[in-house]
Amino acid sequence: MNLKSLKKIFLSLTILSPLIVMASGDSLNTVIINIARLVQDGVIPVIIGLALLTFLWGVMKYGTSRDEASRKESIAVITNGIIVLFVMVSVWGLVAIFSDFFGLSLNGSVNLQNKPIQPESLITR
Repeated sequence: MNLKSLKKIFLSLTILSPLIVMASGDSLNTVIINIARLVQDGVIPVIIGLALLTFLWGVMKYGTSRDEASRKESIAVITNGIIVLFVMVSVWGLVAIFSDFFGLSLNGSVNLQNKPIQPESLITR
């Protein structure tokens, strides 16, 4: 597949996606929430698992390496694995913190138990 055909496929999917969403009978919010659930429950753990496997592969490669060049390559794989794991878990945690802070959940509801402080209550009389 060349770049031109990929552009055509992407453009057609972009143009037709609203029709596909509305044809399902669900509202746009429901579709977006379902996509977010899929990403949170399926895609992100798989990517984190792949990053962990890459890190462990680098550790095994380092343990079995005999020369200095392969050890340096293994250290680069280990370092990249640690960086990727740190960034992914940090971003995932920040999303959880922000969604908890704003009272959002993936079931489409908003938690209003944590009411914001009203400016009038900050003024002392």
